[in-house]
Amino acid sequence: MKVFSWANTDLVFEELCSSQFQTYDKIIVKHHSDWFTNKRSYIKEFLMICSLIKKAISVKKTEPILLFGTNLCRLLYPFYYFRSNVFYIYNELPCLDHCKPLFFYDRLIFKSKFDRVILSSQERLTLCKTIYKVGLSLILVNMPCIREDNQDVVKFNKLIYAGLVNHSRFDGNALKLLNSLNIQFDIIGNVIEPSILDAITGGDYIGELSTYESQSLQKKYRYALLSYSTSDVNNNYCAPIKIYEYVHSGCICVSVNKNKGLVRFLDLYPSLFVMLSELNDYQFSESRYNYERKLFLKTELNSLTDNFKIICSKINSNEIK
Repeated sequence: MKVFSWANTDLVFEELCSSQFQTYDKIIVKHHSDWFTNKRSYIKEFLMICSLIKKAISVKKTEPILLFGTNLCRLLYPFYYFRSNVFYIYNELPCLDHCKPLFFYDRLIFKSKFDRVILSSQERLTLCKTIYKVGLSLILVNMPCIREDNQDVVKFNKLIYAGLVNHSRFDGNALKLLNSLNIQFDIIGNVIEPSILDAITGGDYIGELSTYESQSLQKKYRYALLSYSTSDVNNNYCAPIKIYEYVHSGCICVSVNKNKGLVRFLDLYPSLFVMLSELNDYQFSESRYNYERKLFLKTELNSLTDNFKIICSKINSNEIK
C-alpha cells in the first residue's frame, strides 16, 4: 500500500493501512519550502510537482494507492486513470460551481471513479451526490492519531482556539460574541491578521505550537472553539480534524456558527457541542459529557473502520474492474 498525503497530521486511516497491508509506505506531499515566502519560485514548485509525478507513476501497477488531498487527487488523476486500485480522498470539497471550469474536471473524476472517491463526512458526501448526480458511498472521517500521555490534568474553565487567525475565522459577529463571554479566551496558531488579536478582550495569544504541544495544552481547557464561515460552501460543510482533537482532549466544542457540517453533532451531542451564543448559559454535566464523548468517539471510529473494510474488500476482490 502506498499513501500520498498532503496532510501534516497523521490520521487513523493511515494506521489502519499500516496494520492491514504487509508493505506500507507514506509519501508526504508539500509545496517547495520557498512557496510561502517572498522568494516564491514557480520553477522550483514546478520541479517539485514533476518529482512527485515521477514517484507516482513509478509505483507498481499491482500496488494499491490512496491519494489524500483534493488538489493531489486532481493532479494525479490523469496518470492513474487506467488503474483500478487507486482511491481518491477529497479532504476538501470539490468545485461545485458549474460556472467554473474546475467543476467539470472534478465531476469527471467523481463520475469515472465513483466507487473509489472518498469524502470526509456524510454531509459532504450527500452534497456531492446531489450536485454531481453520482452514486458515492465511501467516507473516511478526518480522525487524527493522538499521542496518549496519561497525565492527570486539571481543567480550567476557559476557552481555547487552535488554528488560523484571520477575518474569515473571526468576523465581526464572532468577535462580538467572544468579547461578551464570562470566561477567558486564549488563542494558539498562525496569526495571518494581527488586528484580530487587538480586537479580542479578555484573552491571551499563546503562540504557535507543534501538533503535540497544542493537543497537550487543549487538555487543560474546558471549552474549545470551532469557527468556520457559512459564506462559502467548503467551510459551511466543514469536517475539521480539530473536532476530534478537541473531544479527545476532553473539551466541549463551542461553535461560532451553525454550519451544515456541524448541525448533526449539535443535535446528537448537546453536552459535547454548544453554540457560542449560548455558552454563558451552558450548564456542564460531567456524567452526561463523558457519556456523549464516549459515544461520539466510538461512533466515528466505527464509521471509519467500516468504510476502511469496504476499501480493503475492493482491493482484495474483483469488485473494481
